[in-house]
Amino acid sequence: NALLVRDANQRPSLMQVIAMPYVHQSVQRYRQESQRNLEKQSSTMARRQQLLDKTGEAAATQGLRGGAEEDAALTPKERLARNKERQRQQRELELKLASLNTAKDQG
Repeated sequence: NALLVRDANQRPSLMQVIAMPYVHQSVQRYRQESQRNLEKQSSTMARRQQLLDKTGEAAATQGLRGGAEEDAALTPKERLARNKERQRQQRELELKLASLNTAKDQG
C-alpha cells in the first residue's frame, strides 16, 4: 500500500522498498534460483563438451576429420558425401544431448 500513495514524497525510497521483508525474500529466492540454474548450465555444458570430444575422437579414427590435403584428394561428390556424414553425426550428437538433458530434467 505504501507504494501506491499518490504523493511521491510520502512513498518509500528504493532502499526502503528493497528492505521490505517481502521484497528482500523475493530477491534472495531469485538469487538462489539463479545460482542453481548456473550450476545446471555449467554441468550441461561440461557434458556437451565431453560428447563433442568423444565424437571428435571417433570422427578422427574413422578418417572423417580431414584437412585441406584430404579435401584436395576428394572429388566434389565425395566431399559432399563426407560433409553430409559430418552433419548427420552432428545431428545425432545433438539428439543424444537433448535426450540426456530431458532425462536429467525428468529425474
